[in-house]
Amino acid sequence: MGAPDFFRNVTGLNQINYRVDPNTFTMGGLGYGSYNAPRGIPQGLTKSQFDEAGSLIRSKTGHLGDDIVVQGSRAGGTAKATSDIDIGVRVSPDEFDGLVKARFGTPNPGSAKERTMLHAIQTGKIQAGEAGLRGLRRELQGKLGMDVDLSVIRRGGPFDQPPTIPVP
Repeated sequence: MGAPDFFRNVTGLNQINYRVDPNTFTMGGLGYGSYNAPRGIPQGLTKSQFDEAGSLIRSKTGHLGDDIVVQGSRAGGTAKATSDIDIGVRVSPDEFDGLVKARFGTPNPGSAKERTMLHAIQTGKIQAGEAGLRGLRRELQGKLGMDVDLSVIRRGGPFDQPPTIPVP
């Protein structure tokens, strides 16, 4: 006896045992929101927008590395119209530590800069402004027509989470 016919039409289920394929299925497939097939383009962008944004990002972040991804709801296909797009430049833990030292230096104890630095270390995420990428973030917002969260992410840290889409 097989699964109900409903399950036979749900993309993202293995058609032999009707188990979820985690690479292609979101909860929307069972009525928990809008279902989105796996994609290589973030939700809400066209291929040409994504390609253009990728070229711009790579031209301005090459000194940081080449492991650049879109994360979060735009990568997972669960974004609302008002959602931002999360872009992370992933770096090794050693590179991350070096960037923290280079961007924050030795702040005064108890200062806002020290608190920001400690937050970056704790979360494994350096925001665009602290990473020297504020101008790029603003340029991307203008080109894409949506808010952009651009950060340097410590590989393996709390913000290095799927779903992700590699930036071209």
